[in-house]
Amino acid sequence: MGKIFDEIGFSQIEDKLFKDLILYRLVYPRSKLKTAQYLSRFGAKKYTEDTIYRYMDKLHGTQKELVEISYTHSKQVLSDNLQVVFYEVTTIYFEVDNQDERRKAGFSKEGKSESTNRFRTSNRQTRLPIGV
Repeated sequence: MGKIFDEIGFSQIEDKLFKDLILYRLVYPRSKLKTAQYLSRFGAKKYTEDTIYRYMDKLHGTQKELVEISYTHSKQVLSDNLQVVFYEVTTIYFEVDNQDERRKAGFSKEGKSESTNRFRTSNRQTRLPIGV
């Protein structure tokens, strides 16, 4: 995966924590707390949850550069045939006595094993949801 990271161009961001977060969250996509624990346990890297949260603030300053790197690589891979879709997944927690097709018991971001619902939307030309 490190080779792909470099081929995309992310190695332009010369920061070890950035690379660790990208690669380990691909392998183990969990919360920042779980990522810190995973890195400590299996990667022999000692990052605290606070370090990762502070890094997110720092990383925000390189957002334009990251978008440019991603966009440039995507254009190369897709031979300039690229259409951008903004995609968001949101988990909504709610309490319900009876489950149905859309409301099922599951785990929320806060670890509550209650009902959750995931909404997937797209900001395309139609601006219509692409899934609920």
